[in-house]
Amino acid sequence: MNFVKTLPFVPAVILAMTTSALGQDTPPPPVPKGYLTAVGGAAFNLDFEHPTPTIAVEYGERVHHDVQAYANFSFVNNVMSETMRGHLVTAGEMFDDVFTGRDRALTFTMGGKYLLPSDMKFRPYVGGGLGIINLKRRITELEFGDVSDFFYTLTGLNDGVMNAGETSINKPLGEILVGVNGASGKAFVDISYRYRRAFNPVTVEFSQVTVAVGMAW
Repeated sequence: MNFVKTLPFVPAVILAMTTSALGQDTPPPPVPKGYLTAVGGAAFNLDFEHPTPTIAVEYGERVHHDVQAYANFSFVNNVMSETMRGHLVTAGEMFDDVFTGRDRALTFTMGGKYLLPSDMKFRPYVGGGLGIINLKRRITELEFGDVSDFFYTLTGLNDGVMNAGETSINKPLGEILVGVNGASGKAFVDISYRYRRAFNPVTVEFSQVTVAVGMAW
């Protein structure tokens, strides 16, 4: 499922505010010089299935009246592919046992947000960035615990995201985002949808819906 097909799932409030902003003629209010936020939310596959917690820290600075630069460090609990989830079920059937697993993701991205012209305090934006993702795979079996290192040797099953026998990998990451953010006094709020894709022989794609709260100056 490609990114275009995910757009109908973007929160309606973001799209409504964007439409409203395009019709404004008055100068937009000042954008904070900088912000620091704590981020929380959920990540999904591109069919908005398998929700999993995600947290992050984001720092941003104004580089133009309508442009913010940002740096984001985030943790995503599980971005394991549908193929690998299926392999865990198959392994369970092969050995009459229960296998569970996750691909934990740590990401760091830097990019920019373009704030659409609006006279509202909270302004819609579009943006994007590049960075890196670290995936750490852990597979457990009910009796023996962690079997990550020899799962492939045991079953012959792999999804190609990592080479057979590997349990950790680093790959370049790109993201596209839409959202709404702004400051009220020293308080800063950002609500966003992110589409993220790792550049890998086997693509890793996922979505995030998050709310960030922090301070502005």
